Amino acid sequence: MDKSTRILKVFLIMVIVWGVITLITLENNLESDGSLNVGFPFTFYTDYVGKTIQDIKIGFGLMPFISDLFIIFAITYLIILIYEFAKKKMK
Repeated sequence: MDKSTRILKVFLIMVIVWGVITLITLENNLESDGSLNVGFPFTFYTDYVGKTIQDIKIGFGLMPFISDLFIIFAITYLIILIYEFAKKKMK
């Protein structure tokens, strides 16, 4: 298995893990005049329903989403570096 295939596999696994964590940390309080917050570690989507007016930015935030993806890429890169370092040490 060449290096680019391994990087792609690790990145896809990290995206799946991030998606699961995002779903686990999802805050859905729409039924009780609340908000819906999606994103881990940064909230990139917010929706609000209710009679009271709050100063909440509603919708999709591109920068928090890009930040989340950058964090996933950085963690993936670090995992690959650690793996390759450990592999060289064992030789």
